[in-house]
Amino acid sequence: MAGVTSKIHINILPSTEQHLPQIIQIAEQTNINKWKFEDYQKEIQNPDSIILSAFFDSKVAGFLAARLISSESSVEIYNIAVSPKNQNKNIGTRLLDYLIKALKDKSKESIKTIFLEVRKSNSKAISFYEKNQFKAFGKRNNFYTHPTEDAVLMKRDL
Repeated sequence: MAGVTSKIHINILPSTEQHLPQIIQIAEQTNINKWKFEDYQKEIQNPDSIILSAFFDSKVAGFLAARLISSESSVEIYNIAVSPKNQNKNIGTRLLDYLIKALKDKSKESIKTIFLEVRKSNSKAISFYEKNQFKAFGKRNNFYTHPTEDAVLMKRDL
């Protein structure tokens, strides 16, 4: 089965407003911190933001939302999610790889680190990030709500 999933065609493109309904649907299906349409809309319009959509079978199968933090030569990933029916197809890794390649291609930005927060109880996401060379380096107490929970701080040096 692994051979089959590694050969699927995934197309990754910058997100546009027309992708937002599918992105929001994936966010709801995966129970990540929910942003409103307007939140994603503002990020798409922000020149420091990177919103990527991964397409499989002509539909958004996953997305990544991040922002450049030039003053720190870093990027913070805000959201990354893959629709439940498209998980375990390497889509999340492909989104991260695309982001990293795009950052390296923008050598003028000289991005050195990618940061993110993840719920302490989200062992599946933590495992995914660790497999993609992120390391835990701290926590934020009571960072998440509904339910209240600590965030694990993770980073990947480029």
